[in-house]
Amino acid sequence: MLPLFASAEGSPSYDDVQNEKAYFLSSSIPEKTLVALMQSAEKNQVPVYFRGLVSDSMEKTAKYIQYLSSKYGVSGVQIDPVRFSEYQINNVPAYVEKCGAKFDVVFGNVSIENSQMMIKKRGDCKTPS
Repeated sequence: MLPLFASAEGSPSYDDVQNEKAYFLSSSIPEKTLVALMQSAEKNQVPVYFRGLVSDSMEKTAKYIQYLSSKYGVSGVQIDPVRFSEYQINNVPAYVEKCGAKFDVVFGNVSIENSQMMIKKRGDCKTPS
């Protein structure tokens, strides 16, 4: 069983990771949209990150994630403001792929599959031809 709620302490630091995929979301996204995005992330084995806590409260955040989990069956998120800063994420949703020192970001309500396809075709982390 996956944890309902995890902090940034449970994830490797940005500098320690050479290649990663990450999905940046927020509790401010409408619930049904947020759930669909979280389900897509789970299906594609991409971790979900929030910048901070719901109303700056650990308790409210835990209750919110637990609510989403019980109602929709989604897993937890990680709170990691450092990753938001390192990838320069100021808008959500945002999908990131990091490859070495480079990374690509796709902003907007774009499926993970389409984001991956866009990056593979023309991103800094594109697949070599």
